[in-house]
Amino acid sequence: MYFTKIDNTYLESPNGLTNAEFRVLMCIIRLTIGYQGRRKYKIPYSQITKMTTISGVSKICTSLKEKGFIDFDTVNGKSNVITIKPIQSVY
Repeated sequence: MYFTKIDNTYLESPNGLTNAEFRVLMCIIRLTIGYQGRRKYKIPYSQITKMTTISGVSKICTSLKEKGFIDFDTVNGKSNVITIKPIQSVY
């Protein structure tokens, strides 16, 4: 069985995330840290949408960036090299 280690800070309430932001962030964590601990990866928005069934992923990623959870560089407006930022407690 496979699993992804997730910092408890992501799971604790309040973590400052909406339901959609949380789902997108968990998808990003799965595709980055969940693959042998890589901190960044080029992820097409369409892949995140397919995995989460959430539309408007670009706006959600922008919000996650503003909240300090991720950073990204846009590539052709369709994909981003997304980096998971070190966790900071919300307390």
